[in-house]
Amino acid sequence: PMNYMARDSLFRLPGFKHLINSVNAFPVRRGKADLTAIKESMRRLRANGQLVLFAEGTRTLDGKIAPFMPGVAMLSKRSAKWTVPVVIDGAYECWPKGQALPSPGSITVRFAKPIPQEVAREMSNQAFVDHLHKIIIDMQSDLRKRAGRTPLDYS
Repeated sequence: PMNYMARDSLFRLPGFKHLINSVNAFPVRRGKADLTAIKESMRRLRANGQLVLFAEGTRTLDGKIAPFMPGVAMLSKRSAKWTVPVVIDGAYECWPKGQALPSPGSITVRFAKPIPQEVAREMSNQAFVDHLHKIIIDMQSDLRKRAGRTPLDYS
């Protein structure tokens, strides 16, 4: 089963709490080290569940992949048998932060090769996070080129 780490404020929205719980989501408090969420993530991974987390911790303000939260490396090295880098491109253009409803458009999702836990453990936490970040930026650039869109500038 898939499990989703989602910001805690989503669980306070009337009606949405039931929906988000029904898809195996659990809350994480942003802006601090949420040990309860980390422990719940590890518990679900050790029970052979799959964990979907958004490594940036929030939606993009400009379509670019933001730096990743440090807990990603810890979870990958301690509990995940593998880590699958995933990029979602086009979501910003269809539904930028602050816009009430989505606009028509194209959203593409691409998965990279899984990174085994043993490989993650060979790297420092920062090196692993940097490695994941680079993979995802490279995938995003490739997707944008294939769609005839300009890759985003990360320099």
